[in-house]
Amino acid sequence: METTTDLTQLIIEDIIPSRINKTSLQRFLEEADPDNKYSHNASKLSLVYDFFNNCNDAENKFSEFAIKNLMYGKSRVITESDIASIPQPITSKKKLLNQLGITENELNFNNIMSFNPCDKFKTIYRNVVLDEDDGEKDKIKHIDIVFARKYIDPSSERQKLRGEYVGVEIDFNSFKVWLHMSSRHNNQVNRELPSQPILLFNYFRAVLHNHYGLMIRENSEEDFIFKLYSYLTKKDEEKYLEKVSKEENKIEEFCDSILENLDIEDDDNEVSERVKGVFLRKIIQNDFNNFTNNPNVEGRVKAFIFSDPEGTRLQASKGPGRSLIGDEINIESSTAYFDNKETINKAQKLFSVLIVWTPGYDDISNFLQVRYTAYPGFLETHFLYSDITEDEYKNVLQKIRRIRKSNEE
Repeated sequence: METTTDLTQLIIEDIIPSRINKTSLQRFLEEADPDNKYSHNASKLSLVYDFFNNCNDAENKFSEFAIKNLMYGKSRVITESDIASIPQPITSKKKLLNQLGITENELNFNNIMSFNPCDKFKTIYRNVVLDEDDGEKDKIKHIDIVFARKYIDPSSERQKLRGEYVGVEIDFNSFKVWLHMSSRHNNQVNRELPSQPILLFNYFRAVLHNHYGLMIRENSEEDFIFKLYSYLTKKDEEKYLEKVSKEENKIEEFCDSILENLDIEDDDNEVSERVKGVFLRKIIQNDFNNFTNNPNVEGRVKAFIFSDPEGTRLQASKGPGRSLIGDEINIESSTAYFDNKETINKAQKLFSVLIVWTPGYDDISNFLQVRYTAYPGFLETHFLYSDITEDEYKNVLQKIRRIRKSNEE
């Protein structure tokens, strides 16, 4: 049995206290060491010490567990980007070894147990997964990397050793890259590289290009965020729209009569569509409380940021609660919901949208508040207020893939 209790300062002061949830630690201990019983009343640090004293291969098992908690947990800001196919990215293990200037033995590693962070980002973990169907065992399927640097919070009374961690997923099946980051933006370790998602993204985009031969495709995600907004609002309105649709013939006859009297043509049916919209608005307004609290919907749009083609953003006074930032518009009133909707539908673009995903859809078991924001080169997914599990992350990611696909069909 191991008797190792020589944990690093970073593990003791940062990773165990702030990055590992006790429930997940208990679950890990039960799975990794089922022959020993661990007290539910003991502190997290005591449990880890007991694990090292009781379990064979404790260091390797715990280091993998720690890395998993750095990739997820408090890393609630996820960016998603497409890999450009030109120039061709490095998908060969041999070429990657040559690009990195390392031997095969140095390709996969995990040194979180001995890492001491400095002011610059260093690679502390890398795992390259090869395509099992490739006979030469040279084709890369997936790469996971974790980078870390020192974290200095000027507001802390007692300066402990802290780390800032950025996880990177590279997937050559979907040709996408995901960056996992913390939502803390006040790291004072490097004033030239603050902990802001767009700045960190640009920094690691250069790292991926220089070291891994990857180019990020410049996508405009404002189109997709509008489609996400439109998808959910249409779902919300379906039962109300059915009522209006039953009166569609009468509405069209009424509009045709007025247009004829005014000697106006309406080739694109704009008038009748707007009149139907007026009736739809009135029906929903009369039932707005039930409309905004309907539990039988996949997700609810709670707020958004709209930017028109000239770059002007809609702004409004913020509503109650902690769900809004900056110039987000709370649409929890019928006036805000409808008055902004026509503007958004006309532009068919949104900069940001805040959604509450409902349990029971796509294996989501808890209400999740998620903000989606379109930046040049990436879509930012920000899980609000609570740590996320790997399953929650994958379920929400799968949901977005499904909605993307449904809009492409």
